Amino acid sequence: MPAEHLPSVAKAALGGDLVIQRMENWAAGAGTVEVTIGSVPGRLDGAFTITDNGSGSKLTLTGEVKVSIPLMGGKLEKMIAEQVAVLIDKESEFTSRWLANRG
Repeated sequence: MPAEHLPSVAKAALGGDLVIQRMENWAAGAGTVEVTIGSVPGRLDGAFTITDNGSGSKLTLTGEVKVSIPLMGGKLEKMIAEQVAVLIDKESEFTSRWLANRG
């Protein structure tokens, strides 16, 4: 996320753009995710599950964001969790469109 779109507290902590790096590991409808946030001393650890919802499937992510910066950590944790959710939603929309165009 470009720095100009970040809240001032995030700009101060990051010193630039918000860069989210993600590593996923999948096996048989479930997976884990590890997210690091550029130069911020923090991370998100979580788990994915895919379940049948009748007409398709449902992807669920549960996880925890932890940022170890006194006074600012809580605000950054909330912002990072929101941005990861937006990223996953956009990826889901893209994948649905991509699959629909090839079906």
